[in-house]
Amino acid sequence: MQISDRHTYEASADAVLAMFADEKAVRQRYESMGHRDIEILECERTPESLRIRSSRVVDVELPSFAKKVLKPTNTMVQTDEWKGDGAVWTGTFAVEVRGAPVKIHGTMRLDPQGDRALHAVTIDMEVKVPLVGARSPTGSARTTRCEPSKASSPRATNGCATTPDNGQMNCHNRRWVRRAREVDGQP
Repeated sequence: MQISDRHTYEASADAVLAMFADEKAVRQRYESMGHRDIEILECERTPESLRIRSSRVVDVELPSFAKKVLKPTNTMVQTDEWKGDGAVWTGTFAVEVRGAPVKIHGTMRLDPQGDRALHAVTIDMEVKVPLVGARSPTGSARTTRCEPSKASSPRATNGCATTPDNGQMNCHNRRWVRRAREVDGQP
């Protein structure tokens, strides 16, 4: 998933960059977002570059289905690297979410706009969540296959059994097929 945003600071690009390099300002920014245990691991500024590496603990509210594979409290280690090319600064960032199947990285750009500065950020986020499901004793994925019921009632024509089936879902429950067609406007 990719997200882009822009923010105009009512300060010069040099002042904004100085703020990005200020350990106290970085700590305050994360605190204002509710993060805790903030550490500045590295902060190095030259006339043409800025590198800042920080660690913090972040608490998030997760939907119930995500709680099976993600933790609500995570330690994040973020590295921001900026390069100056004249008045324009461009950069990259990477966030390591320790112990979680999450990758966050992106690009940044800081453009002077007179006595203001335009800060553009693009974030790429990837969450690799495994499919949660049952396995057959042989280790293959289990799927549901509907088979004719052994009941004598004509209404009981589709009993369901769970069987291994090479990952394909085979369910022939006429009542559900009929309902899906009605919703879709088919006879």
